[in-house]
Amino acid sequence: MATGPDALTTFALVGILVVLVAVRLYRMARGVPYSPVRIAGFLVVMLPLFGIAVASSLTILPPWSLVVDAGVLVGTAILALPFVERAVRFEQAPGGGWIVRLGFAVPALYLGLFAVRLALDFVVLGFNPFGPLPVGMTLSTTSLVVFILVDGLFAFSTGLLVARSVGTYRAFQRGPGKRASGAGP
Repeated sequence: MATGPDALTTFALVGILVVLVAVRLYRMARGVPYSPVRIAGFLVVMLPLFGIAVASSLTILPPWSLVVDAGVLVGTAILALPFVERAVRFEQAPGGGWIVRLGFAVPALYLGLFAVRLALDFVVLGFNPFGPLPVGMTLSTTSLVVFILVDGLFAFSTGLLVARSVGTYRAFQRGPGKRASGAGP
């Protein structure tokens, strides 16, 4: 397990991220203004972050793991898309726009997977998940499998976020008035 000042910084950063994601989760469940720009902006930020995170692990992992991660991301997005399209709800806002709601399932699963990924990095592998990977680090077979699992979890959770964004956009394009019942998924 990582210790020292890096550990404290990591715990603080994780705490801030968990609070931000939890607030976002709560807001999505209560309803936020629909904005295609926000949806696109979210993808423009998240997909490069995923790419950077996975590419940085290629110093330790075999190159084929990148292909597996991309497959997990795309597969998860495709499989989760129909659920998101059914679960998202639109309501007419008092000011004339639309409010979008998405239940807790997809964001909560993302937050849980994020926590598992950080715990595996920090506790099992013993390094700061937000710092650079040690150069020339060699992993035991067990650690290598855990590391590949960690990247796979990140790919899975990123696929959920892609499905959330694309599913919300597609559901809106089909006509939010048809889905404005306000009932939960």
